[in-house]
Amino acid sequence: MTGWESPCVQGLLRLARGQQNVQKKDTSIAEPTFIIEEGLILDANTGCLVRRQLVLDEGQYGYCAPLYTYDRTNRFSCLLSPCGVPLEKRSLVIRVFEQLEQQWESTKDKYDRKYFLSQKLVLREVCHRLGVACNLPVSIRDRNRRRKQLRIFDDMWQILLVLKLS
Repeated sequence: MTGWESPCVQGLLRLARGQQNVQKKDTSIAEPTFIIEEGLILDANTGCLVRRQLVLDEGQYGYCAPLYTYDRTNRFSCLLSPCGVPLEKRSLVIRVFEQLEQQWESTKDKYDRKYFLSQKLVLREVCHRLGVACNLPVSIRDRNRRRKQLRIFDDMWQILLVLKLS
């Protein structure tokens, strides 16, 4: 079958040659009139909900913002439950993570890394240093990579301690 034999194509060809009559539109039937109200598209004639309005280039930060914004803190918080961090300590761990992340953003030029540290490494070290239970095994198997990231973490941890003590 080449596609020319399909009923749709044959119908279009008959219509183009004038071999088929087109039904005229019945004007007695009311056309739906759509209105947009609070993010919903409604039929003004019936009052029925048609669908939700979706504007692809509007996001949580206003017009023409991306629909998804990468947030390390949200991703980090998803690690807490599987790693057994107690509920009452999670806000503390997240707060320390956010402070480390701020520290990283302000000092990352002095390190030879382009990206932030491994989130599992950060979780394990923060929990260990705060005395919070965490059942996460070794986060980075490559010893050299782990050692480099731990040096950066230690440096940022010391800066945080100095800031907290002053």
